[in-house]
Amino acid sequence: MNFKTLNWLFPLIGLILLFGSYKPAPAQVFMTQTEALHHAFADVDTVLRKTLFLSKDQKRSLEKKARAPFASRIISYYVGQKAGKVVGYAFFEKQIVRTKPTIMMVVITPDGKVQSVEVLAFYEPRDYLPAPGWFRRFHGKNLSPDLWPGRGVDAITGATLSVRAFSLMVRRALALFELIGDQAQ
Repeated sequence: MNFKTLNWLFPLIGLILLFGSYKPAPAQVFMTQTEALHHAFADVDTVLRKTLFLSKDQKRSLEKKARAPFASRIISYYVGQKAGKVVGYAFFEKQIVRTKPTIMMVVITPDGKVQSVEVLAFYEPRDYLPAPGWFRRFHGKNLSPDLWPGRGVDAITGATLSVRAFSLMVRRALALFELIGDQAQ
């Protein structure tokens, strides 16, 4: 081997060692569904799991109202009760952000306002996840035309797809709540 060969061989070996040890960040699972329900309904007596079977027309109507697609016509949700009175509804939503999913829980008060939003799992790079304080901006919101990034929801530079995905999940949960409220009356 001559000297010219060594000039490019050592840097090449260094790059191979550097990038050969690269491992992408693992998926971020922050809490389980059970932990999230305990957190959301800490002061309740009962948490009921309910299942809603949507007709094709109901699904279309919900998608139009939420301006977001529903993956299934079978919807599970949870109702927290204290002394026989409903104190909140929890919906678990899944959405592809860029190429990987995120899972979150949206808790809605009996009067149809967002009580809390919790991210349970985020499989995209952590850089794409908005700061925890950003999610509090959904609190007290109901389903309205302004519940969109850049309108009633602050956009975040560099996390546009995440902001859109989280907004769609909240919109779906609020649309489902409106349907459940209509059926309960």
